[in-house]
Amino acid sequence: MLEIILTILLLTIVIIAILAVIKFTRYFLKSNTTLNRLLLFTFLCFVFGFAYDLARIGFFMLFGGIYSPLDQLCFNLKIFLLFMGVSSLLRIFFILCRQGGMPIHHESAIRYFYYGIAFFLIVFNVYFYEKIALDGGVIYIFQIHPITFFTILITYGLLLIFVIFKIIKLSHKIYDKNLAHLNLFFGILVSLLTCERYTHLIMYSSTFSFIFGSSLYGLLIDFSIMLIMVLLLYYYLFFGKIDLLESISTYFCLKTLYLIKKDSGHIFYEHEFRADASTASLLADRFLLGGFLYAITQGLELGLGLTGNVDIIQAGKTTLLLRHGKFVFGLLFTLEYTQTLEKMVRTFMDRFEQTYAGVFENWDGDLSPIKMDQLNAWTIEIFKRF
Repeated sequence: MLEIILTILLLTIVIIAILAVIKFTRYFLKSNTTLNRLLLFTFLCFVFGFAYDLARIGFFMLFGGIYSPLDQLCFNLKIFLLFMGVSSLLRIFFILCRQGGMPIHHESAIRYFYYGIAFFLIVFNVYFYEKIALDGGVIYIFQIHPITFFTILITYGLLLIFVIFKIIKLSHKIYDKNLAHLNLFFGILVSLLTCERYTHLIMYSSTFSFIFGSSLYGLLIDFSIMLIMVLLLYYYLFFGKIDLLESISTYFCLKTLYLIKKDSGHIFYEHEFRADASTASLLADRFLLGGFLYAITQGLELGLGLTGNVDIIQAGKTTLLLRHGKFVFGLLFTLEYTQTLEKMVRTFMDRFEQTYAGVFENWDGDLSPIKMDQLNAWTIEIFKRF
């Protein structure tokens, strides 16, 4: 009976997971940012663990066993990739905190500390684990050592509490309530997914062997938890916001938007997105802008040749997005380029030029026909900023 239930769980998880993997991979192939690369790496690390867990049980049920050396190798590789995936998530967390104006003190020290913990646990686990047969049958599991269990529980348990606290605080800084709620949901989902992977290891530690270690019921509980996580991931990918990380990064990366008259270089609109921007940073932006305008007047062609006359220029830690309009340039200063930002700049510029085409056909320098309140409203609407 338990074998039949496990088979149904396996098939359900496999079908849903395949659909989720296809959608996730298609999105990542189209959106290549630092955060998405890190998230893709994490995703692949976790997928290997899921795939291995499903495959080994499938082999036991279909063929009555699995090649032991290969099984041991994959088990250790699963643990290695689990720690690498969590390390990648930690980098994503640090980047979002920096972009959101909440840099983590001693970030490098924290990262290297957890790298050290991961290295210790990986090496330790290679030599100290046991095989435990379930209900005395052919299906067996690997059991981690109590030292591995308590080290994971203490170090990563504290980290999880800290991360959840920071995610909640970060969500409060997002004034777009829908985006803030999605950010909180995503953070909780990723935290639960990470907990599921660690729970999978801890359930089979010798510390809890008297509860789960030698019974198929423990495996049933484990796969039920896995199914719940896959369903949550499926819901998020198909009914949520798959580009959430990019949207949050976009939200916090925006610095300054300028509208510049093409033939004169006159700046007639400026919007500062970062409420905490200092005078020094504004002066630095204007210095960059002055040099950039000089390059334009010299006829220098810059950019990556993107469609729609959008050029990207990297200036230190700042990225400049330039949109060529018929009458004006739209220039956006940002901490990082994303495709979402490019679409926003296009939308803003197209709306502006369609609305004020008549004004600029025979412009005499008078700015009064241009409604600055309207431009500010468009900026808030399109870029969704505070």
